Amino acid sequence: PQNLRMNVRTRGKGVVAQLIALQEKRTIGDRLVFGPISSVGFIFDVGVSVTPEAKAYLKNGDETIAEGSLSCSNYTGKKRTQGTVSVDFADEFLLPKGEKYRVVIPQGSIFKEGTSDVSNEEISVEFEVPSNLGLARPSIEEGSTVTEEDRIGFYFCTETAALEGNSITLLREGVPVRTYPCDVSWDWDLGYAGIDFGYRMKFENGVHYSLLLPKDAVSALHRSDITNEKAIV
Repeated sequence: PQNLRMNVRTRGKGVVAQLIALQEKRTIGDRLVFGPISSVGFIFDVGVSVTPEAKAYLKNGDETIAEGSLSCSNYTGKKRTQGTVSVDFADEFLLPKGEKYRVVIPQGSIFKEGTSDVSNEEISVEFEVPSNLGLARPSIEEGSTVTEEDRIGFYFCTETAALEGNSITLLREGVPVRTYPCDVSWDWDLGYAGIDFGYRMKFENGVHYSLLLPKDAVSALHRSDITNEKAIV
């Protein structure tokens, strides 16, 4: 996934660090969050240290949901040193869906390694927990001519999981022909739900077919309460 980059202005000599925010190997801020949150990492392009007993905060609007502790580590390569600050929460949070949140690190919590003259201003990273899986992108183009296929379905922007009793329906000229068990799989940041025919299904010439994925047929991999909207192709 793409990393979220933002400038963090600093005091003292005016060093500018590039901040990268990651959560469980996913970026918080430029991507929707479909799973639980237990830690958030920030990577700087310099070695860093943190103030003893420094805290970060998980917020919803002005309300503080949780406090997190800060720790740091530094990696020195051939050309530069990178510093990592980890915000760790005592509990794993499944935040209410359909809302926006912030991770906030107060000013002066992080310092450039070896000096107290260069520190962060307040860092605030906003992210969103969506109310549903979002756009279902069909594996075949809407209105296309298809002669035969072994699989047809829909892709999602996050990993997916099957829900008990889920199904997907093939329609012929708008009339349901057959309901299939929903075939669900996933890869990194990609989910899929559709029909696996088990062979190369041949379609009749000049006949209009549709594939209907009903609402709540599939969920996010780590959150059964974040499900799909109805989709048809």
